Amino acid sequence: MRRVSAEPWTIRRMVKWMADDFAKRGIESARLDADLLVAHALEMERVGLYLDLDRPLMDDELAKVRALVPRRRDREPIAYILGRREFYGRSFAVSPAVLVPRPETEHLVEHTLEALGVRDEATADPAQDAEDTADTSDTADTSDTSDTVNILDLCTGSGCVAVTLAAERPEVHVVGTDISADAVEVAQQNAESLGVADRVEFRVGDLFAAVDEDARFAAVVANPPYITDADIACLDADVRDHEPMLALAAGSDGLDVIRRIAEGAPRYLETGAPLALEVGYDQGKIVQDLLRAAGYDDVVVHPDLSGIGRVVIGRRPAE
Repeated sequence: MRRVSAEPWTIRRMVKWMADDFAKRGIESARLDADLLVAHALEMERVGLYLDLDRPLMDDELAKVRALVPRRRDREPIAYILGRREFYGRSFAVSPAVLVPRPETEHLVEHTLEALGVRDEATADPAQDAEDTADTSDTADTSDTSDTVNILDLCTGSGCVAVTLAAERPEVHVVGTDISADAVEVAQQNAESLGVADRVEFRVGDLFAAVDEDARFAAVVANPPYITDADIACLDADVRDHEPMLALAAGSDGLDVIRRIAEGAPRYLETGAPLALEVGYDQGKIVQDLLRAAGYDDVVVHPDLSGIGRVVIGRRPAE
């Protein structure tokens, strides 16, 4: 006969049990995952757990928490279970239709804005701005007051890059494309919830197929599939078994999609405008050479915080 424990299932006990269970199964972020799942089931912030650790869980609360355990045991990403992931300080909706936004991709946003010369107002020099205004006041054409910066975001997925670019700078307008209609639906939801739907338009299509032929952009940006066929099997189970393969796999050398973007982007880039690509951990130099061979100017590899070449930017040359 099974013995029923008289010890109540407090928040503290449940978090510890889940963390121990996950750790035994090789999940590296076991304690964090346990905290996040319990907080999610109880509909509270993580910090709230620590203010009420010794509160016994009600039967319905216990059932909600336990229902999440098998999903994480199966290595379903925490972001999919929670339905959200933070990116660039904002909360984005995610689903199995899209890649989980990653910190590395924040570098893509940063370097794209830097390449465009779009500055943060908080760091701008007011004195220099005033001097620049005075220097041009007699000759400037004030009939055109548009300062719109148009950007094309390929392989948009959750829309985290497109939405962030627009949210960071009010002059930015973005067209985002993705071959997956389900991904575009998630991206549209994020644009609406984060207040930039009037400046971000998502379209379903394979790379440039969804872009107007006469469209021109101040930048083309992409976090494309770049995992080699051989490396797919080596990915963590969280990624390999749950995230969309369409957004990961890119042929024998991982460059199938990057080559297509490099070839097609000049048609849509303004002269001197940047193409910014996130690339794999060992692809920085390879993609730099690829862009140079394709005729791009000023091709630079930008490292992430670990020193790995993560973002490659080249500019469309003058004709």
